[in-house]
Amino acid sequence: PIINAWHRLSDPEAIRRIPRKAGVYEFSNKYKTVIYIGHAKGGHLRQRIKDHTRQYAKDCIRRNAVYFRYMVMRAYATGERTLFKEYKAKHNNKIPPCNTRDPSLSH
Repeated sequence: PIINAWHRLSDPEAIRRIPRKAGVYEFSNKYKTVIYIGHAKGGHLRQRIKDHTRQYAKDCIRRNAVYFRYMVMRAYATGERTLFKEYKAKHNNKIPPCNTRDPSLSH
């Protein structure tokens, strides 16, 4: 699991502190329940998280995400699959409500 603390998506300073590296991230609702799991390649972790707050982002995330947390890692695809497997183990084999695909099934 991601052990870093939750940060408010509305906090510009928290967004600025996200490193420009590869990694995985989660969004949660106001109850800090995970609603989306994602990854970022190369040096794009900060940009991927910011993209989800933009006008063109998925409605589910824009409407429901209040917090985010992340973990820097080179093996972002493996990390994302692991997060999905852990989430599904706790939620009756379901994926987070704002995700549309399950990368844990691709390998």
